[in-house]
Amino acid sequence: APSQKGQLELLEFRDLEFPDKDAFISVIAASMANEAPGPAALAAIPRLGAFALRGLNVETGMPGLAPINLDTLELNLDDYIGAIPSRLGVVIEGLQIPAALLPNPQATSILGLLGADPVRADGAITLSWAEDTGAITLDENLTIAGIGQLRASANVSGIPRAIFDNPTRAQEAIATASIGDISLRFDDGGITPFMLGMMAEQSGIGAAEFAAGLTQQVEAQIEGILGARGLASEVGAALRTYLNDPQNITIAATPANPVPVAQLIGAAMAAPAQIAGILNLSITANE
Repeated sequence: APSQKGQLELLEFRDLEFPDKDAFISVIAASMANEAPGPAALAAIPRLGAFALRGLNVETGMPGLAPINLDTLELNLDDYIGAIPSRLGVVIEGLQIPAALLPNPQATSILGLLGADPVRADGAITLSWAEDTGAITLDENLTIAGIGQLRASANVSGIPRAIFDNPTRAQEAIATASIGDISLRFDDGGITPFMLGMMAEQSGIGAAEFAAGLTQQVEAQIEGILGARGLASEVGAALRTYLNDPQNITIAATPANPVPVAQLIGAAMAAPAQIAGILNLSITANE
């Protein structure tokens, strides 16, 4: 078996609080009695303020493979409500993993052909809840060298504190939650033209012809499923622009006012073609 060695500069846990002894014992007793855990079980969960890992480097011991490397991994958990943090942040910098270690052989092969082996990634995500508005805000940024960059943001308001106090009531949020602005943007780093070329070759046609056929198929499916000709044309135009010159593509929802989830569920059941207008959905490319 290949030998492995490595080094780690820092491994740190901060503000770790263990549960009250009585709460922990009561949960163990309930488990031994085969009783379903109730809301009181949350009091037996330890709290972690932060976790940090820096300077990880592990030799795989396999000839020709780059080492596993991670410059920084940081996890921050703040503003707890009971056992649940209402603010979370994750930062990853300098992650490097040999593609051969991935569980999917096809992905390993594609990454090798793409020149993205070893896989190199950096990213950050923040998730927070504001009690005054009941709004959950998400911001995400992930970059994989040779693949591209994915950025996402979302705002969902009307999430009551009761959901944090008792997660078993999470379904109740459907009645009060509303969808605000949502954005998803992908900046190509090489994966789009590679995949277009590969699929076109498998189909026995040129990349431009394959891209045109794919665009037409997407337009037809949107119009056929949603009955939204305007949205289908907008999506088709943006996709055509992007596939002809892969730079970036963005999908966004920018409603004038937050849209209740219950309203969206009703529209999905009765008139799905209205959803795009209700959310003011848009798709743009190379902007």
